[in-house]
Amino acid sequence: MDDAELAFSLAAVPGIGEKSIAAILRRVAVGGMSPVALLEMGAPALMGEFGLRHAAADAIVQGLRPAAERAAVELRRLRRQGVQLLTVADASYPTALGAFLDAPPPLLCAYGDLRLLTRPLLMVANSNGAPPDVLAACDEAVSVALSAGMSPVTGHNRIEYQRPALVALRAAVGVVYVLDRGIVDALGEDLDRELFPAAGIWTGGFDPGRHLALSPFGPRDHWLGANNRRRDEMIAALATLVLVGHVTPGGGMDSLCRRAARAGRRVVTVGDTMSVQTRETILAMAAGGG
Repeated sequence: MDDAELAFSLAAVPGIGEKSIAAILRRVAVGGMSPVALLEMGAPALMGEFGLRHAAADAIVQGLRPAAERAAVELRRLRRQGVQLLTVADASYPTALGAFLDAPPPLLCAYGDLRLLTRPLLMVANSNGAPPDVLAACDEAVSVALSAGMSPVTGHNRIEYQRPALVALRAAVGVVYVLDRGIVDALGEDLDRELFPAAGIWTGGFDPGRHLALSPFGPRDHWLGANNRRRDEMIAALATLVLVGHVTPGGGMDSLCRRAARAGRRVVTVGDTMSVQTRETILAMAAGGG
């Protein structure tokens, strides 16, 4: 059992939250402990070593071994398909998540080109029901940013997030997708399902050689309404540039844009018209590395 297998197994134990999983992974990494050792630890030892509450320690004692046995089968299949599992203790885990999120996901399923995370990434912020002229102006702004070497980080399950992905697909630029569900649930058993249908745009399925899909959820987890916030926060965390089209004042996307600005992200308002000034601002920011 390695750290990813441990994280995967802990996530399948009822009653164990993400904060507990993250604390265990960091303690194991710092202390040089073998993940297998947790299988032999009793509740008192788990409480003393990791600062767990009694209920969480009991849950691990009773549930970790059977969860690990089930997880091993799923993990072998995912890894054969090219899925990488990144824990908060891994050097390859996106540092931007830890810097932006109060509680970064302890485990990420990553499928595709991880090199995209080294590129400057842009987010397009639009509330649901953004007007057509705003969406068109944002498309143009995205095109400008792509020409300057950026890639979009976006979702897949709402039109406001699909639009920047479509601009990138037409330009043959890689896209980072943050999923609002498990990676198998989104991409299918063979991980080759098209993420969203679009008229005139058909790529023959998800291409891991060009794009990257990230999910903080279990591989087969279905969408839940609460997942939207996690997806949006991760997108904002990974972006170095936020293009704002139409956001509802006081709404969730408005709050996220303000939070991104406070965290040092470059935030540019596009509105319903792509002006020369906005174009120059985007190009200058992209040239400066975001």
